[in-house]
Amino acid sequence: MKTILVTGATGFVGSHVLEALSSTPDVKLVAACRNSGRLFPGFNGQVREGDLQDDGYLESLFENVDIVCHAASWTSLYNHRKLSKQLFLNPSLKLIDAAFASGVSRFLNVSTTSAASPDTSVDAMSQGICRPYWPHLCNVVALENYLRKRASREFTVVNLRLGFLPASVILWACCRFCYRDSRPIWSLGWLGAGPPCR
Repeated sequence: MKTILVTGATGFVGSHVLEALSSTPDVKLVAACRNSGRLFPGFNGQVREGDLQDDGYLESLFENVDIVCHAASWTSLYNHRKLSKQLFLNPSLKLIDAAFASGVSRFLNVSTTSAASPDTSVDAMSQGICRPYWPHLCNVVALENYLRKRASREFTVVNLRLGFLPASVILWACCRFCYRDSRPIWSLGWLGAGPPCR
């Protein structure tokens, strides 16, 4: 049985991933969130309540965890360089390091197709492009690059670049990543039925 920890478990993506995986056999779910009262009704997995900015919380977060789905985020469409670094990038980098140190074998990072240029957004392995007017996106790209450097046979990584994907695609990607693929790093980009938005 695999133990999957979902960060941002009460957020939009995290709550849907958690709900979809809760019907998957042979999976033990752990919800990492700041407020367990906001979990979807009927969640019967384990809850590890805390804040990703708290180093003490990170030290015990990954106990007996095999797989992490990092869906926690903070965002801003412009400016807020300092806040994005403080509330998103630094806690996420520490989270990755703590997961690695704890022996987590697989790490799925929820990212965005906006990280790539429009003409390469269908290529999930394309390097992200930092746009100075959007400091938070620069931090998303930095996080993807950090995960690429950390990836190994012992620590498999996926940068899951989401655009307008149905929840079923997200679930498929999570399940495929959790059980069937053992490459050190791979990325999934836009998987829709037509061309990506430009």
